[in-house]
Amino acid sequence: MRKIASEHDLTLESTTHKDLFGELIVKLFEKYQTKVVLLIDEYDKPLIDYLDNLPQAEENRSELK
Repeated sequence: MRKIASEHDLTLESTTHKDLFGELIVKLFEKYQTKVVLLIDEYDKPLIDYLDNLPQAEENRSELK
C-alpha cells in the first residue's frame, strides 16, 4: 500500500493494514476527485492455502475481513 501511495506522491501515516488500506483509498479519492475502483483477484488464496492449518486460516480470514 505504501508503494502504491508513493507512486501517486502520497504519504500514509497509518500503521495497521486495515487503516493503511482505508487511508490509501481516501487519499487517492481526495487527490483525483474521482471514484477509486479496487480489483481484488484471488482474494480467497490466503484461506485456501491454509485449509490444513485452521488457526492460520482463521487469522488470515480475520485480517481480510
